Amino acid sequence: QPPTSAPAPAPTTTSTVPARPAPGALVQAPSNITGVCDHAIQAEIDAALDGSKPISEVIAAVEPRLWNMATVLPILQDTTIVAVGPSVTNVSLTGAVPVGIVGGAGNWVKLP
Repeated sequence: QPPTSAPAPAPTTTSTVPARPAPGALVQAPSNITGVCDHAIQAEIDAALDGSKPISEVIAAVEPRLWNMATVLPILQDTTIVAVGPSVTNVSLTGAVPVGIVGGAGNWVKLP
């Protein structure tokens, strides 16, 4: 007669609810709410953040991958127009991605 095997025990699951923070305690928000993680592009992102690689190169490498993963789904595409005349000095038309070209606006000076 063939050997019989005992039925496998049913898996058990245990879930715990995190403790509620004390009133006034600093609570750290999750840094990756979407859960998207692509280790292949993380080095590029780190290089952009620490300045070791030009942002334009990082955008060219990373943006197509993000679009392919459908992580970027715009609901609005805004257009910004900036005009500067000869009576304004200290205007830089370059800047970090999150700030844009108006990051140095505090240094702009209108000449008399």
